[in-house]
Amino acid sequence: LAAVAGVVAAGSVVTALLRDDEEPADAKGDGRPLGNAVPTVELTDPPEPLWSKESPSRFVMPSLHAFEKTLLVHEPSLTSVALDTAAGTVRWSTGLLEANGTSEGKRPLGLDSKVLGPVEGGVLIYATGASTGLRTGRKDHLAVFDPATGRERSRAVLQQSVSPHRLLATHGDTVYCFSSGLADFALPSPGETPSFDYREEIVALSVRTGKVHWRKPAAAGTGYGPRHAADRLGFYYCENTDEGLTLHAVDAADGKARWSVKVPADPDSNLPPYMQGGSGRLGSSVVAAGDVLLAVNLKGGLTAHDAETGERRWSVPVTAATAPGVVGDLVLTNDPTQVHAVDLATGEVRWRITSPLGLSPMLDDDPVLAASEDITAVLFSPMHMDAQGDFRTDGKAGVLVLRTSDGRQQWALREDPAPVADPSPSPSGIGGGTRTEPGLASLAVRDRTVFLFSGNRVRAFRAEEK
Repeated sequence: LAAVAGVVAAGSVVTALLRDDEEPADAKGDGRPLGNAVPTVELTDPPEPLWSKESPSRFVMPSLHAFEKTLLVHEPSLTSVALDTAAGTVRWSTGLLEANGTSEGKRPLGLDSKVLGPVEGGVLIYATGASTGLRTGRKDHLAVFDPATGRERSRAVLQQSVSPHRLLATHGDTVYCFSSGLADFALPSPGETPSFDYREEIVALSVRTGKVHWRKPAAAGTGYGPRHAADRLGFYYCENTDEGLTLHAVDAADGKARWSVKVPADPDSNLPPYMQGGSGRLGSSVVAAGDVLLAVNLKGGLTAHDAETGERRWSVPVTAATAPGVVGDLVLTNDPTQVHAVDLATGEVRWRITSPLGLSPMLDDDPVLAASEDITAVLFSPMHMDAQGDFRTDGKAGVLVLRTSDGRQQWALREDPAPVADPSPSPSGIGGGTRTEPGLASLAVRDRTVFLFSGNRVRAFRAEEK
């Protein structure tokens, strides 16, 4: 599923949309499909971009995080770049960041430093002592940097051996990371095999002090893919097994289990076989919103649970739903054909739009849907299966932009794919030497601006009020 999802996240050409004067179909209350409703289609062009910049670093599929003045473009363990949201110019990158001055002067962070993601107060970076040359015992540390300037705001030396690779969730001073690496190595006796202890863990850390609150073995798939959540009570994650999906809650202070509940599947869901993955296990995500937890069962839909007890409050059957976004009292998600807006308190479907083309059903933590109070943007998918079960793609990229309040469409982007390699001579008789593939896409939204990465280019579009 993870491999499929990474490809499905590419865009698709948007050749048709609902008309501006067509009201969204009414589907309140039960989340049922729209039946025979057929949208009226027309070609729609996007506005000219505010700016368009070639990415200063070669990314495959980065995450985008939009701050007030800065767009953070990064891939875990790789280069990260911060762009000015108004002009697209580079504000800083991990290769340009400087550690606090010592008697040795300032030194740039090395390539082994990692931008983990946004946290309260800035951008969280994990760096080894060797990467900074600091005179602090050369210990690994966490640092929070100002997203606008790239200047270090705080640093905490890690008090235990931890190798954070992915930021899973954050709340206040506590961050929850996926950590993997060698925990122990025992020198063998003559004639014996060396002993390695490789661990994959969830680790709760204090950004302020570097203290490890707790650590526990990570469930399968924690290092990639679906989202996790945290709030004042603790950390939440979904565990997938061949028997189904379980939502777990652990205590913020000690990591001990608080409760666990089954997230039901819909026996009538029509999930395409390719989306169930080779193991037959189903994807999932969990998002915290106030005192509510939103869990997605790929084969069941969207459910809301009480964060303190795990009790289910409501459920909306949405097959192959993406990780939801929450804006005010609206929960926004999409499946391969529709975009849904659900009331956070009641589960009532406020509006639902049927797309003329397939939407991306990717469940990884990089969103295929991003929203603000003004607009909701959803990536399109070029992937479909033919009658023989083979994948097909039209090789286009695109994004659909809707008004968040009622689902009214704003505009859509359509474009040809960018080459993934420089043109090169081809052996005689084989064909052209330039290879093109659908460019993987990532997006972020802030206010009325859509930020889009595709074809190793970052662009910003403004959605004017309609």
